[in-house]
This record gives sequence, structure tokens and C-alpha cells, in this order.
Amino acid sequence: MAERLGPGLPVQPSAARPRKDELVVQLRDDPWLATLPEPLRERIVAAMVVRCVAQDRPVYLQGDPCDGLYRLISGRMRLERFLNAGEDGVLFTIGPGFWLGALAPLTGGKREVSATATADSVLLLLPQREIDAILATEVTAWRALSALLAKQMVGALDLLTERLILSLPMLVARRLLRLSVEGYGLQDPARAAVILHQAELAAMLGVTRKAVNGVLRGFARAGIVELRKGRVVIRDVARLTRAAQAPESL
Repeated sequence: MAERLGPGLPVQPSAARPRKDELVVQLRDDPWLATLPEPLRERIVAAMVVRCVAQDRPVYLQGDPCDGLYRLISGRMRLERFLNAGEDGVLFTIGPGFWLGALAPLTGGKREVSATATADSVLLLLPQREIDAILATEVTAWRALSALLAKQMVGALDLLTERLILSLPMLVARRLLRLSVEGYGLQDPARAAVILHQAELAAMLGVTRKAVNGVLRGFARAGIVELRKGRVVIRDVARLTRAAQAPESL
């Protein structure tokens, strides 16, 4: 589990803090913000503040008080949940474009998962006090925030169902396709690659790295993917899609 540094106190990397006006440009095409009325969208962006988090440091930990809603601008994050017995499970590994922590701002409760940087990361934070003020005056904000949370929850339910009923090759193929299309900020369109270590993929699927490596090597021998350091390059989307739908003889 990540070292606790105090609630809502991310660590800033050695590099100079980026300027907010340089970061908000990346919000212009944000799918969630695009659904909001322009006045509400402008109010949210104006209230956001820059947060920088060094690699292996937490943005927040499970059980921390809610400090707001985060949007990952650059870097990578691991979302995980810890059980009372001490076991932990990696829910997602995410990249730029993902919104973190949509549940606690609505409930006013504590964080239900931990978010830890797996690379030096830059985020924009909509502070909780600003969220409270917006929700108190903007009726549409409740629906918008609920819609963001609902979309993430439906995705999580889909993944849970798949883990219960699908074979490992199908799981790996579906996760690669989902990451390459929906991205979670981990795709590299210029190289048709998913930026993900095999250990991270294994943790997301709840299996061993050895098991995932065996599946990926089978895909590689068949010419479906190419394995490179820290990424998986998809060479044959059609065959990967077939592998995600039914076991394929490789």
C-alpha cells in the first residue's frame, strides 16, 4: 500500500509546476465536460487547480476525506482497493483523460479506493468546496456528476462479469481492445499500441503475470500482437476481436 503522507497531500515532482492555462487546453475535447452547459463548464474549469504527484506517491488513499474530483492530464495512475484482511486488488491502471474520484464528492464520504501515481503525473483538481458550491446552485450539476459516476460503474460491472465467465485469452483480448479504443489514456494511436506493463495487465485481471505472459506470447506467435517493453502493439485488430469473442486456435 502507498505510503500515507496525509489526506489530500500529493507530492510535487522536482520539475516546475506547469501553468494552469497550458493544461486547460487539453479539456477542450473532454467528453464529459462537453455534455455540460457552457456556463457550468466554464465555472468548473475556472475553479480547478493544478496538482503534481511524483511516481509511487498517492493522490489519495482509501479512507481519506474527499478533497474533490481529479482529472488526469499527464502521467499514469493505479486505482486499487484494500480489504480488511490486507489483500489489495488493482481495479484499473489509467492514463490521461480519466476522471478520478467521482463517488466521494456525491456522497460526502471517504475515498473508497486508493489512487497512486505509477509515473510522475499532473492533474487538475476541482476542490470539494467548489463542488459543494456548484451543487448548491446548479441543478444540472447533480445529473452531470451522477452520469460520470454511472458510466464508470457500468464499466466496472462489465469487467467484473467478464472475469467471472470468460477464459483468460478472451479476457486479455477484451482488455487490450478496450484499452486501445476507450483508452483510459493508455493508448498510443500513432503506434496502435497499449501502454501497459504485463504485470499491470495481470493485476487488473486478477491473475499472475506468468499466465498473462503466456497468453500474450501466444498472440505474438500468431502475429496478432507485438510485445515491446512497457507496451503491447496490436498488429491484427480483426483477429484480436475474434479472440475476444470466442477461444481461437493459435
